[in-house]
Amino acid sequence: MGIKVATKQIHTLIEHEISGGISADRILLGGFSQGGALALYSALTYPQRVAGVVALSCWLPLSKSFPAAMKSSENIPVSIFPYI
Repeated sequence: MGIKVATKQIHTLIEHEISGGISADRILLGGFSQGGALALYSALTYPQRVAGVVALSCWLPLSKSFPAAMKSSENIPVSIFPYI
């Protein structure tokens, strides 16, 4: 599964939470290694601002596509902790 397919699944989960009454700005994504990369990419490409991202020992997939790939115009709090 590629990063874009996995990101669509994360976006679907976010939409499910929103449809259940939780606003996007109360949803925090996080992960370690590949999960951190997925959380970071998913948050930055989601059309609404999420509460933030906590990413451990990760990287930004498809980094050359940013900032153009960002969907939300609002700043997203991001904490990246490399090599923990």
